[in-house]
Amino acid sequence: MVAEGESGGPVTVTLLLLEDQRGDLDLQRTFLGRHEVRILAEHPDGPVRERVLGARPDLVIADVEPPERQGLAVCRVLKEDPPGGRLVPVVCLIPRTLRADAEAAGADAVVFKPIVQREFVDTVRRFVPLVERRGPRCPVKLRFSFEGAGGAGQAFSRDLSARGVFLKSDRVLPPGQRLKLRFRLPGGEAEIACAGIIRSNDATGHGLPPGFGVEFLDLAAEDRARLEQFVGGFARRSQVPGSRG
Repeated sequence: MVAEGESGGPVTVTLLLLEDQRGDLDLQRTFLGRHEVRILAEHPDGPVRERVLGARPDLVIADVEPPERQGLAVCRVLKEDPPGGRLVPVVCLIPRTLRADAEAAGADAVVFKPIVQREFVDTVRRFVPLVERRGPRCPVKLRFSFEGAGGAGQAFSRDLSARGVFLKSDRVLPPGQRLKLRFRLPGGEAEIACAGIIRSNDATGHGLPPGFGVEFLDLAAEDRARLEQFVGGFARRSQVPGSRG
């Protein structure tokens, strides 16, 4: 499968996270944030098999919390009746006491809680290739104005790179649609205006704000330089102990 990353970069894999705890979802996304992956988030209840069939993920990561253990039930369903006849690998995040239960449910691998980043990423890498992002990005909230075939609107960014942005929005805009964008960087007087193309759309609304990823097009050289300076400066500050972006 070839998809597009949240900030417009090429990716090779789609991961489906089945998790009903917002904090754990954010933790997993943070662990995977340096890699070019498309991340979908769902609750481990309801017609998960049908959602897996529609999303066609390359890997399912199922959180398992006692006493409900919904993640194990999902794993069992996916293994006993593969959606579309396609057996999708499933990694279960579990307490150590549930290892035998996860193996009985057909889990391809387990990661014990509390989750350790290196172990988590190494386990994911066993099943899918993880490609490092080609440039830094920063979690910054900027107001964007956009205009396209579906009309005009405004949205705030969730994260920004020199190549693209993920905008939080309830609107479902299809990948491939072109937009006109306008925004300002913090402390900057000059507005940046450029074209963009939608590369991904996550409208699930389960656990994380929905929105869409946009790749910047036709950026003026001076505007790209300003973006690279801002994003690079943010990344450097975040690496300094005690600093805040």
